[in-house]
Amino acid sequence: MEQKDDMIIDMQVELLKVLASHVRLKILYLLEADEPMPVSELRRILDVSKANLSQHLSVMKKAGIVTTEHKGRNTEVILTFDALKQACAFVSQVITDRSLVQAKDLIRSMSKKPAKKKGEKP
Repeated sequence: MEQKDDMIIDMQVELLKVLASHVRLKILYLLEADEPMPVSELRRILDVSKANLSQHLSVMKKAGIVTTEHKGRNTEVILTFDALKQACAFVSQVITDRSLVQAKDLIRSMSKKPAKKKGEKP
Protein backbone atom coordinates (compact mmCIF):
# COMPACT_ATOMS: atom_id res chain seq x y z
CA MET A 1 0.00 0.00 0.00
CA GLU A 2 1.31 3.42 -0.93
CA GLN A 3 1.87 6.25 1.51
CA LYS A 4 -0.82 8.24 -0.34
CA ASP A 5 -3.31 5.45 0.41
CA ASP A 6 -2.36 5.54 4.09
CA MET A 7 -2.98 9.27 4.15
CA ILE A 8 -6.45 8.82 2.63
CA ILE A 9 -7.23 6.06 5.13
CA ASP A 10 -6.11 8.30 8.00
CA MET A 11 -8.44 11.04 6.73
CA GLN A 12 -11.31 8.55 6.47
CA VAL A 13 -10.69 7.41 10.04
CA GLU A 14 -10.84 10.99 11.30
CA LEU A 15 -14.05 11.70 9.38
CA LEU A 16 -15.69 8.53 10.66
CA LYS A 17 -14.70 9.44 14.22
CA VAL A 18 -16.56 12.72 13.80
CA LEU A 19 -19.65 10.87 12.56
CA ALA A 20 -19.46 8.24 15.30
CA SER A 21 -22.05 10.12 17.31
CA HIS A 22 -25.78 9.56 17.46
CA VAL A 23 -26.50 13.29 17.54
CA ARG A 24 -24.10 14.15 14.70
CA LEU A 25 -25.55 11.48 12.43
CA LYS A 26 -29.04 12.81 13.14
CA ILE A 27 -27.83 16.31 12.25
CA LEU A 28 -26.38 14.97 9.00
CA TYR A 29 -29.68 13.32 8.07
CA LEU A 30 -31.72 16.41 8.98
CA LEU A 31 -29.72 18.76 6.78
CA GLU A 32 -30.18 19.10 3.03
CA ALA A 33 -27.38 20.33 0.78
CA ASP A 34 -27.60 24.05 0.09
CA GLU A 35 -30.69 24.40 2.32
CA PRO A 36 -29.86 26.17 5.58
CA MET A 37 -31.59 25.03 8.75
CA PRO A 38 -31.87 27.31 11.78
CA VAL A 39 -29.99 26.12 14.85
CA SER A 40 -33.18 26.68 16.85
CA GLU A 41 -35.00 24.18 14.60
CA LEU A 42 -32.22 21.60 15.03
CA ARG A 43 -32.42 22.06 18.81
CA ARG A 44 -36.19 21.59 18.78
CA ILE A 45 -36.04 18.43 16.64
CA LEU A 46 -33.09 16.87 18.46
CA ASP A 47 -34.26 17.94 21.91
CA VAL A 48 -30.75 18.86 23.07
CA SER A 49 -29.40 21.82 24.99
CA LYS A 50 -27.94 24.82 23.22
CA ALA A 51 -24.49 24.03 24.65
CA ASN A 52 -24.67 20.38 23.55
CA LEU A 53 -25.73 21.25 20.01
CA SER A 54 -23.08 23.95 19.81
CA GLN A 55 -20.40 21.43 20.76
CA HIS A 56 -21.54 18.93 18.11
CA LEU A 57 -21.76 21.61 15.42
CA SER A 58 -18.29 22.86 16.34
CA VAL A 59 -16.82 19.38 15.78
CA MET A 60 -18.69 19.06 12.47
CA LYS A 61 -17.55 22.52 11.34
CA LYS A 62 -13.93 21.72 12.17
CA ALA A 63 -14.21 18.57 10.02
CA GLY A 64 -15.72 20.59 7.17
CA ILE A 65 -19.05 18.73 7.23
CA VAL A 66 -21.15 21.82 7.92
CA THR A 67 -20.84 25.57 7.78
CA THR A 68 -22.88 28.18 9.60
CA GLU A 69 -24.25 31.55 8.52
CA HIS A 70 -25.46 34.29 10.80
CA LYS A 71 -28.66 35.98 9.67
CA GLY A 72 -29.56 38.72 12.11
CA ARG A 73 -30.01 37.08 15.51
CA ASN A 74 -30.34 33.60 13.99
CA THR A 75 -27.68 31.11 13.00
CA GLU A 76 -28.28 28.64 10.19
CA VAL A 77 -26.44 25.39 9.54
CA ILE A 78 -25.61 24.21 6.01
CA LEU A 79 -24.49 20.73 4.95
CA THR A 80 -21.24 21.06 3.00
CA PHE A 81 -21.14 17.70 1.20
CA ASP A 82 -24.36 15.93 0.27
CA ALA A 83 -22.25 12.95 -0.85
CA LEU A 84 -21.44 12.31 2.81
CA LYS A 85 -25.13 11.91 3.56
CA GLN A 86 -25.41 9.53 0.59
CA ALA A 87 -22.48 7.49 1.93
CA CYS A 88 -24.21 7.16 5.31
CA ALA A 89 -27.43 6.12 3.56
CA PHE A 90 -25.42 3.44 1.72
CA VAL A 91 -24.07 2.13 5.03
CA SER A 92 -27.63 2.03 6.39
CA GLN A 93 -28.71 0.01 3.35
CA VAL A 94 -25.87 -2.47 3.87
CA ILE A 95 -26.93 -2.90 7.50
CA THR A 96 -30.57 -3.34 6.48
CA ASP A 97 -29.69 -5.88 3.78
CA ARG A 98 -27.50 -7.81 6.21
CA SER A 99 -30.25 -7.81 8.81
CA LEU A 100 -32.77 -9.11 6.26
CA VAL A 101 -30.44 -11.95 5.27
CA GLN A 102 -29.92 -12.86 8.93
CA ALA A 103 -33.67 -12.75 9.57
CA LYS A 104 -34.36 -14.98 6.55
CA ASP A 105 -31.70 -17.45 7.73
CA LEU A 106 -33.27 -17.51 11.19
CA ILE A 107 -36.76 -18.12 9.79
CA ARG A 108 -35.41 -20.82 7.50
CA SER A 109 -33.65 -22.56 10.39
CA MET A 110 -36.77 -22.36 12.57
CA SER A 111 -39.00 -23.79 9.86
CA LYS A 112 -36.86 -26.87 9.28
CA LYS A 113 -38.35 -29.98 10.76
CA PRO A 114 -36.06 -31.84 13.13
CA ALA A 115 -34.60 -35.02 11.66
CA LYS A 116 -36.29 -38.22 12.81
CA LYS A 117 -34.23 -40.65 14.81
CA LYS A 118 -34.14 -44.32 13.81
CA GLY A 119 -37.06 -46.23 15.22
CA GLU A 120 -38.95 -43.10 16.18
CA LYS A 121 -42.63 -43.05 15.42
CA PRO A 122 -44.04 -40.18 13.40
